[in-house]
Amino acid sequence: MDVLVLVHASRAEALPALDEGVKVANVATLEAALTALRETPGPAVICSDGFDEGWLEPLGAAVRGRPAAAIEVRGERWDGHSHSELSAACRGVISGFRAGGVSAAIAALREPR
Repeated sequence: MDVLVLVHASRAEALPALDEGVKVANVATLEAALTALRETPGPAVICSDGFDEGWLEPLGAAVRGRPAAAIEVRGERWDGHSHSELSAACRGVISGFRAGGVSAAIAALREPR
């Protein structure tokens, strides 16, 4: 099953080279992000850098409604205080590894449980 990598269009060029079995959705609107999550039932990596703050709650709700796991990736390290509905809905959050976090999240989602 393909792993979806959801990334804001303004940050897509920062993604590392990805192997087969990864579907990248470059989105510029919340509606496009929600559509990509609905149309791809497999696991998802959600690169939240570049997303408007108002996107986090609806994306969190969409993640909760999906059958497969999702991991949020943030380029910068977590400040230790901020709460995010998206982070709360995901199986995990990888912060501070920039584009390297995407590869780590894909590997984690592909590991058998």
